[in-house]
Amino acid sequence: IKTKFPVLFNITDVANTRFRDVFRLGLFLPLPNPLHDNGPRILYVNGSLPEMYSLEEAMTVSYVLQDIFMLEDDYAVVNGLIAINDLKSLTLSHVFQLTPVVLKKLVIYSHESMPLRMKAIHNINAPKIYDTVYQIFLPMMPQKQQNRVRERNSR
Repeated sequence: IKTKFPVLFNITDVANTRFRDVFRLGLFLPLPNPLHDNGPRILYVNGSLPEMYSLEEAMTVSYVLQDIFMLEDDYAVVNGLIAINDLKSLTLSHVFQLTPVVLKKLVIYSHESMPLRMKAIHNINAPKIYDTVYQIFLPMMPQKQQNRVRERNSR
């Protein structure tokens, strides 16, 4: 799948038709109330991305929303974000788009460049292939994140 607009880090035209099409899919839904009414902002991520769009295009929309959170959402800025990813529609086509280069970009941008703190990521309805992809993804994450995963898995 070739993307039709600049992806991930070159977002210059949010009026682009393809960008707006992905945005209108409603893949990213910030819940109206933060956790416990004053905690982190909760972002529900509906993983039902049609195959005509790439994961990079969806992530571009996600990063634009995070930019908006930084500008306009005090709960997200002060208390961070909690993501709930619904992966029931994840397909092999989506998995094969996650090349090591794309994964590394996502990790670096999310953990080192984006000033918002990701407090937690909860994946629900994950298919069996998810564990394999996650194990490939894990060494690319910062050591702090890897340690958290290992601690959680040892319990």
